[in-house]
Amino acid sequence: MALALEGYYGQFDGDVYIAGNRLGVDVRVTDLTGVVLNLLSHNINVRLSYHSGYNDTDLPDFDLIRVPLEQAGFGRSADSLDSHGRIHIVQGALSYDSLHSFWQAEWVRTTTEFDFTPELVGYYLTAGAYVGDVSLHATYAASSYGSVSGETELQPFLENPADPRFALARTYYGILDFIPDGSMDSYSVGARWNVRLDMALKAEISWLQETAPQSGFFANSASPQSKQSAWLYQLGWEWVF
Repeated sequence: MALALEGYYGQFDGDVYIAGNRLGVDVRVTDLTGVVLNLLSHNINVRLSYHSGYNDTDLPDFDLIRVPLEQAGFGRSADSLDSHGRIHIVQGALSYDSLHSFWQAEWVRTTTEFDFTPELVGYYLTAGAYVGDVSLHATYAASSYGSVSGETELQPFLENPADPRFALARTYYGILDFIPDGSMDSYSVGARWNVRLDMALKAEISWLQETAPQSGFFANSASPQSKQSAWLYQLGWEWVF
């Protein structure tokens, strides 16, 4: 049996891009720490890891409502919109590889101290086979968000639009409508052809299906309560030189 233990420490300060678009915030994460444990016995590999960091990122859009809440005396609601705090990621993976087949499984759980960021749990299972220079695989994956409820001190003001605090309450609870709290499953099949020692062609097709809205994957939805689905086609050319 072989055992490998890794650790790291650092920080991140820069831009984050999603689908080629820069997020409108300067992301800063300090005190990044992690431990990764790998156990290898024959063809079986077990990987366990823990990662943590302190999110020091300011969210200007949230400050627009957080500051008025503080000034109006709603401290608990204002504090719930403070994005600063620690992030924790726990991961476990198991894989088996032989001359004829391979099997993989992985589970990840992400939590934060930010009240408006729900817990995220995801996992996948993969099975594959080698046929000459071609490898075939099938994967099932699932992810689900926890629920976020927010503070309750503003709820009485939602019943009276004439109350000057109604706008604060409506804006605060309106944020919850945009936070994902659903789940999604995906089913994929793919193939990889090793054309040469340094070159491979890859193809994969996936069916993505929300099992409960909103999964956070689909950017546009006709109705927040409708389940979305999509096909994803991927082609790749890998060349190592």
